[in-house]
Amino acid sequence: MREDSVSSHDKLERHIKSILSNDLSSLPEILSVIPRDDWGVFADHLYAYHLEQDAWPIMLWAITQRTSDDLTLNEEQFHDMIIKRNLFSDLMVRWTRSLIKDFYEKAKLIYTEFDDFDTAEEKEKICELLSIFMRIFAELNPEDIPLLGLKPGTFFHNLVGHGDDILSNAHFFLISKSFLPLISNPTLVNLDDLGYVRPQKLQNLLNECVRVKREPTIEPYQSLMVHWATITAARTNIYYNWKTVEMMEKIWKAQNVPNVKKMKRLEEMMRELITDHSDDAASDSGSIISQIGVGQLSERLSDERWKAVKSKEGVTEYSWSAGGVAARVEAEMKGEAGQTRRIVEKMVEEVLRNVKLFTKQEIECVDKDISAVQFRVSAPFPFSPRYISADIHYHTTSNGDSSAIMYQSDRHKTPSGHQRAKMLLSGIQVTAKGRDRVRVTVMLHMDMCSSIPNWAASGQSSAMRKNIGKILRVKRGTVNPPIGARHVFAKAVVSTKQKRQRSNRMSLSDFPRKTSRGSFPPSDKLERHFKAILSNDFTSLPDVLAIIPRDDWNVFADHLYAYHLEEDAWPLTLWALSQRPSEDLTLNEEQFHDMIIKRNLFSDLMVRCNRGIIEGLYRKAKSTYTEFENFDTEEEKQKICEMLSIFMKTFAELNPEDIPLLGLKPGTFFHYLVGHGDDYLCNSHFFLIEKSLATIVSNPTLVNLDDLNYVRPQKLQNLLDECARLLRLYGKVKREPTIEPYQSLMVHWATITAARTETHYNWTTVEMMEKIWKAQNVPNVKKMKRLEEMMRELISDHSDDAASDSGSIISQGLGQLSERLSDERWKPTKTKRGITEYSWSAGGVAARVEAEMEGDVSQTRKIVEKMVEEVVRSTKLFSKQEIECVDKDISAVQFRVSAPFPFSPRYISADIHYHTTSNGDSSAVIYQSDRHKTPSGHQRAKMLLSGIQVTAKGRDRVRVTVMVHMDMCSSIPNWAASGQSSAIKKDLSRILRDHQTI
Repeated sequence: MREDSVSSHDKLERHIKSILSNDLSSLPEILSVIPRDDWGVFADHLYAYHLEQDAWPIMLWAITQRTSDDLTLNEEQFHDMIIKRNLFSDLMVRWTRSLIKDFYEKAKLIYTEFDDFDTAEEKEKICELLSIFMRIFAELNPEDIPLLGLKPGTFFHNLVGHGDDILSNAHFFLISKSFLPLISNPTLVNLDDLGYVRPQKLQNLLNECVRVKREPTIEPYQSLMVHWATITAARTNIYYNWKTVEMMEKIWKAQNVPNVKKMKRLEEMMRELITDHSDDAASDSGSIISQIGVGQLSERLSDERWKAVKSKEGVTEYSWSAGGVAARVEAEMKGEAGQTRRIVEKMVEEVLRNVKLFTKQEIECVDKDISAVQFRVSAPFPFSPRYISADIHYHTTSNGDSSAIMYQSDRHKTPSGHQRAKMLLSGIQVTAKGRDRVRVTVMLHMDMCSSIPNWAASGQSSAMRKNIGKILRVKRGTVNPPIGARHVFAKAVVSTKQKRQRSNRMSLSDFPRKTSRGSFPPSDKLERHFKAILSNDFTSLPDVLAIIPRDDWNVFADHLYAYHLEEDAWPLTLWALSQRPSEDLTLNEEQFHDMIIKRNLFSDLMVRCNRGIIEGLYRKAKSTYTEFENFDTEEEKQKICEMLSIFMKTFAELNPEDIPLLGLKPGTFFHYLVGHGDDYLCNSHFFLIEKSLATIVSNPTLVNLDDLNYVRPQKLQNLLDECARLLRLYGKVKREPTIEPYQSLMVHWATITAARTETHYNWTTVEMMEKIWKAQNVPNVKKMKRLEEMMRELISDHSDDAASDSGSIISQGLGQLSERLSDERWKPTKTKRGITEYSWSAGGVAARVEAEMEGDVSQTRKIVEKMVEEVVRSTKLFSKQEIECVDKDISAVQFRVSAPFPFSPRYISADIHYHTTSNGDSSAVIYQSDRHKTPSGHQRAKMLLSGIQVTAKGRDRVRVTVMVHMDMCSSIPNWAASGQSSAIKKDLSRILRDHQTI
């Protein structure tokens, strides 16, 4: 390796380690390596990585990149990408939902019994309804309340005191500012589907309950309130007790640690992203891999994350520096070069039988080149034992070397009392080293999944490595089997029919990829850059961005922001903010720091907060938009003022505790950075309104206030655009007065809002909230690890996106599709006109729809083919669809998947295998493929096991089941994935309705 290449690699390694350690000064160096178009992906990974421990350093970094006068937010600046990724997450929804759920369910049962709420009977029913909520609220114990709610409540109670009413000020504030808005709109806590339109009578009842709670002036409401207020007040000192809070905080801190595995995965993704575009990235050798797994195994064995730890008696042991339970051992020994296949087969048997961690091993032959294995893996007390099901593929190359490739299989069900672990890319390789010498390499790598802690995984790896080392030491010089001997597995060979069925059950998604993305090519500088941005040192970011094509910066911003969001998005957001000159008040898609800032504005937390701010205005707009024409008349202007007042009042009355910390801290920093400004409204408030909230007012779909496929009436859109236009004038009415009545309205609310600026942006409040958040947040290290790998993939040579025919000939089994369709995580949510919709309770974007319809039972294959075409072509989230025939039973499909603003679009490449059973039922099994490269500017999503199944239900009736399941990867937040799933499910229902007479 050249000296300058080593130096470059060392420097990049220092940068990467720096940003992983919250020193983000090296981030520009990393960004200079990554092409600008991939900054979005890198922002996903980097932000998600830091969020696992503490996103504040990277957010602080992003904000400090911005000058004091910079009020812009765009997609071109990396620090803006970080800030944007910092703004979307979920808080306390489960708790608040549990408090109002029974109340709301009762309301949905009885709302038809109400008219004007004037009769004594109606008032008594409202009292009964309110009592449901009040009883639950009054009987709460401190341990029922999330610490992030309890600690601020206790602080506020000590600050303001009980007050002069029966109910304490703290309780009243909690009810009035939090629960009453939720009672009025339970959709905020997912008690209704986002697309659900509440009946007007039900909405009227909820609004009346809110009004009564706020204004209990008449009987029987007065007596009801006094009764429950007295009970609640008597428990005030139980709720708000600092000793209880401190005890809960200590308990929480003592039992929560960062998810290191997830962080490692994110680090790898960032490394791969940087490697793709480094100056000394590995070039394509041009070799053709004709056998599944051979190239992948060789590359994994040469991965630099394997570190030699011991060499004794001719046996070398290696440890794995990344995640999982892993061991690798090598030895050179006697062996006939022409018998490598038999040596491999015997070593498979020896390793699986004699590793002490493995028990209840069962090995069966599927055919001459495929075996199936299942075994248990012992786990330390008190964790449940793990279960592994894997396939083994045997290969012999033209030069006589042989390998056994092992990878995850779903052939067998998980035994009772066990957790299912994953066999990651593993194998045994025997290479000839002369006429009578061979080198044997054994590598095992497993993901124990779930709750196995790091210390346990480390102990398991060490034990497994020692076992394999002992096996090879014993076998040195005796491993060569007698000539003519034939290795026979413990299980009898299965029947030809069973072979065929089991062979078809292998999952392409379980095959190892052609290229290992866990390490960079030899570039010390690039490695340092990458580690720096993972450690909140963003000075190397320009070096990383220089490697990534500009069209992929947006993808890199997705990854980097999501990576740091997992630990602490603040350094990255701070960096993004600090990249902006003081006079720059724009926000666009050209600068990488603006990409970070935008992603900071669209996170789960910020979406929920922003949705709460604009929903009142939007609800009013949807009920009155037909009354507007050109917005010129005085009557129309007054109505617009009423709508704007709803928004402005909500915004003005916001308290710091209403604002997500990852929005409040950058906002506070930004406020101290740029100052109040020379208008009525402070610069920070105006920046938030102009760059975020006005955009959402114009398009409420951005925060899931509408279904993704909803087409807004033109008159409603015109009204929203007019409101957004006026809101963009809100922060400059002193410098550039507008017309009446808007001028007076804006001056009024801007004055009220400005008076609360120091309440909103107060470092003491921010620091207190940050301590609470840190005490209860456990970073998702697994997600960070994945984000890091995605960044590494983006930066590296894209070889795993290259066309590969190796996976296209392996069919996904019918058994797996049927098994997935019967998975208990599918929950029926709606049945209408013979069509049943299901939701998926686990991760990803998923939808499943079933319908019985007319159809020729002898033509199920044609029905399946037609349904595949319809689903791919007619699902509105999919675009640029291309379907090509590989052979009579295999098709290849690729398409784009729309992602919500501001996240980069996704790309899917999948294979479709068609099957028809002996009884005439047909299926199309769809799964991930690597046939096509990822287009510039897109993130590669994964097609998880999906399919279409058509079964005969008589002579002229069939049941059609469509299931689509995708992993959007990286930074798509929960609210966005939920909205995408809902939209796809509705599209599938529409398609089946249109084809109920196939």
